[in-house]
Amino acid sequence: MADADPPNPPTCDVECMPGETCHWLMREDGYRVFYRITRPVHPDPNPIDTLSPSLDPPYLMAPILGLVLMFHGMGGHSGRFTTACRYFAAHGLACVSLDYRGHGRTWEANRHMYKIVLDPGPLGYRGILDDAMAVLHEARVYLDAALTPTYLIGHSMGSLLAQSLLFLPISRGVFTSAVLTGTPLRQGKNVSVPLPMVLKALSLAPNNLCMPRTLRRGIRRYNRRWRHQARREGVPEIKGFEWMCSDSDTVREQIVQETYGVKAMIGTRQRPVCPVRHFQNLLSMISFCMDPSSVTHIPQTERTPILYLSGTQDSVGRFGQNVERQLDHMRGLGWPAEMVLLGGLRHSVWLERDTTVHNITLDYLTRERERDRETGTAGTGQEREVGAQNRGAGEHTETTPLLTTAQE
Repeated sequence: MADADPPNPPTCDVECMPGETCHWLMREDGYRVFYRITRPVHPDPNPIDTLSPSLDPPYLMAPILGLVLMFHGMGGHSGRFTTACRYFAAHGLACVSLDYRGHGRTWEANRHMYKIVLDPGPLGYRGILDDAMAVLHEARVYLDAALTPTYLIGHSMGSLLAQSLLFLPISRGVFTSAVLTGTPLRQGKNVSVPLPMVLKALSLAPNNLCMPRTLRRGIRRYNRRWRHQARREGVPEIKGFEWMCSDSDTVREQIVQETYGVKAMIGTRQRPVCPVRHFQNLLSMISFCMDPSSVTHIPQTERTPILYLSGTQDSVGRFGQNVERQLDHMRGLGWPAEMVLLGGLRHSVWLERDTTVHNITLDYLTRERERDRETGTAGTGQEREVGAQNRGAGEHTETTPLLTTAQE
């Protein structure tokens, strides 16, 4: 720890739309966790008992049909899901997203304890999962939604956190279904064997040792395919980050205009980044997700159905290969899982201007909710078709064709 005294209580600088609120949660170890709640609202022609009378027009709270807990990616923050949260809220789903330990505003509020960006602290990523469940509890109380169906969404590193959460007892019976996007998991003997060796080597290094070059080397590897394209487009502001999104304006906004997020992955002398503890926890989480023993003890009736989504141009997911192997791995373990590949999309599918991923996710979550209402049971592994009938998907089939490989 760096400083003895904590700073003043953190303030929120987020510009919120109607139905959006920002919160802080104080944890038992003194950590402050930042999270956002986006709830369904609708305009009210009669400005009486409104959510915010100062707005024109005023808004009323709309019924909540479901609650979504969202995990962002490495170096990201809860704001990455802003567009998605507003989309889901417009369809009756309240959304909860948090900034992890070592990320975003949570890192800013706790830098007196741990100065290094991406440092999860001594509790590691298990601490992040405990934070998430505590945030979910607080959100349920705040929204008065204790009995509302709950769903899980995770992107990139967040997909590892979400999948790890599904394997732990603390999530039993909590989630109706899950959607995981941009998963970096890579099944295969050539990957799983060296993990213990790498973890052993990292355990010998001090926790405060930073490894930014390792992170930057990985980013350069992800971006190999887009180097020549970036030179042709002449967009120096996004050089090295074209792998994130096919829309260069969106990438530029995330890098140039963000205070939190992508810049945190680069690091400076004033903002050291990526300690050994981060890599230790990340690789341990990957090993946990790939270990069959993490799954075999979970009864079939308690296994939350998963939909994997990935762009065919996602270099982090090896252009769809990773998610295909992960799907085969999960099915081999008897876990109810499906997959959809999104043609032309890159890694950060939630940042794409194309809303196909929002449409497919909403249809999947809605279908799971209706199926649970009919049967009164959890997922049974029954195959469900995800195709062109998804809401809005048909209008994207030419520019962003959906390659559905989930069916036998």
